[in-house]
Order: sequence, then C-alpha cells, then structure tokens
Amino acid sequence: MGNTIGDTIVLTDAACDMPRSMIDQLGLGVVPFRIRAGELFVEDRRDEAALPQLYRKYLVDKQDHYAESIPLLEREIEDFLLKHVVTQHDRALLLTIASSRSHFYSHATGA
Repeated sequence: MGNTIGDTIVLTDAACDMPRSMIDQLGLGVVPFRIRAGELFVEDRRDEAALPQLYRKYLVDKQDHYAESIPLLEREIEDFLLKHVVTQHDRALLLTIASSRSHFYSHATGA
C-alpha cells in the first residue's frame, strides 16, 4: 500500500480533492472516510466509479435524500494504521483535509 521513501509511507485521506489516477500514479496510501447516504453508511477509498452508483442507488429521486462524509474516529484511524501501515513501514506522513472542514485532522492527531 502506498509509496515508500526509505521506510516512510505517504498517505492521504479519502476526502482529498485528488483524482484516483493521480493517487495511484504517486503511489499514495488512502485512509478511508465514511459516507452516509440516507440511512446507508459506506466506506470511501476514492473509488470514483463507486460514488455515482451510490448516489443513483440511494439518493436520486429520494424524498429524504441526505448525504455527508464522516471521518473515521480516532480508534478507527488507529486500527487502520496498525493494520495497514505500522506493520510495513517505520514512518508515515499523513496529508489530511483542512481541519476547518473536517474532524479528520484532530482524529488522526489523536490516533
């Protein structure tokens, strides 16, 4: 997962405004976000093909349509990092969405 510089991995959160093709080209790891569509919660890993399908299936033409992105909690980020990063790399650099736009930064800092 991701690009390594020595033993350092560069990660971004799934809310970043970067095309998946660029993420793949740069070899970045992606920390997922949660998307709530109506009553359904799905994991977003910057899968550009999956999001329009999600919107069509759960939001288009629905009276109670509602969608929001929800950052992982501290413990969920910690679990993700332990499972996917710590076992393979000595260091990680995590680039996040602005702290003024999401709690992901504070959750990641706490993790």
